[in-house]
Amino acid sequence: MIFGSIIGYAANNLTLSSASAHPGDTVTFSIAMQNTDSPVAFQVMLPMLGSFQYVPGTAMLNPDRSNGHQVTAMVVNDTLRIYSYSLSLQPYQGNQGTLMTFRAVVGNLPGQYAIPLEGVKLSSANGTAIGCTTQSGMLTILAPQIQLGQSTIDYGHNPIRSTYNRSLTIRNTGTEPM
Repeated sequence: MIFGSIIGYAANNLTLSSASAHPGDTVTFSIAMQNTDSPVAFQVMLPMLGSFQYVPGTAMLNPDRSNGHQVTAMVVNDTLRIYSYSLSLQPYQGNQGTLMTFRAVVGNLPGQYAIPLEGVKLSSANGTAIGCTTQSGMLTILAPQIQLGQSTIDYGHNPIRSTYNRSLTIRNTGTEPM
């Protein structure tokens, strides 16, 4: 007698796109899903931490993946919370591609900011949780930033009409040249 088993593995992954822009610019982020299961709803939380501000009313589902789904996006305690669901319990169409997009205004402090997908949940039609992996996005804010080696220069006591020199170090710690 030969015994065997087949183990099925479902791979579901949510990915946040990356963006780069200058302070105050508006960028569009997308959330994509690659899935082998058939989720009917998802939730995602994105900490903003001053790197961007959500533009209210800009969360839009991709009509190629939506199957009568709704989307809600709101900011609570500097975290963008996104919920998408189907009242008729229909799964998202297809197995890969963009689920939704939203717009954000870029913050002022230059740098690279990881934007993790937190609190991610996928749900099946019967309400059970579906396993999911995530891939964070990255926001690069493009601008120079001056950093001084010291904030004051002390010339000490020097005779009048004498020559004296002091140095001041200025560095650019930003993401673009000055």
